[in-house]
Amino acid sequence: MRMFLEASDQLAAYVSTTRGLAENLRRQNETRAQTETGRDLDRAAENAVQARKAVGWGSIAPVLWVDDLPQNNTALIDSMRTLDIEVELARSTAEALDDFNRRSYGLIISDLGRKDAEGYNPNAGRDLIKAIRAKDKIISIFIYATHRAVAMQDELIGEGADLVTSRASVLLEEATRVVTSPRPAAIATST
Repeated sequence: MRMFLEASDQLAAYVSTTRGLAENLRRQNETRAQTETGRDLDRAAENAVQARKAVGWGSIAPVLWVDDLPQNNTALIDSMRTLDIEVELARSTAEALDDFNRRSYGLIISDLGRKDAEGYNPNAGRDLIKAIRAKDKIISIFIYATHRAVAMQDELIGEGADLVTSRASVLLEEATRVVTSPRPAAIATST
């Protein structure tokens, strides 16, 4: 009977976590005026929980998220933290490079355009990709931005990005897969 109750509790926790993640993805999409089907959001949430569960809870490679307006990504950042993925925030390219030189990360997520010390730089994400790739050819770099970035997907991947997307479901699912993988994995590009 005890094993049945434990299994029932684990299933309830799994379902609750998955539903919470799917709701966070819906909130994230509302923030960015992005439309995704409930089916895509539910699938991404379930796959993220499965990937995290497969490696067990505990320490895994942290994520460096670079965005001058991190509050626009709160629902996704909360989702990663719910999955026990550490997310460190940097608000500029310079701050991100300082963090990158100081610590090892499993993934870098960046927006494309942001305010830096010199003002607004529409290609700050590109600059970050180039600077990181000059030092590290392996770490995964994702660009999570608007349709402008998606339209530049081929160029950004050619410069060293592994994924370019505006979809919260794709970002969460792929980010969880990358940080829970034992070694760098090829990323399927998706819009």
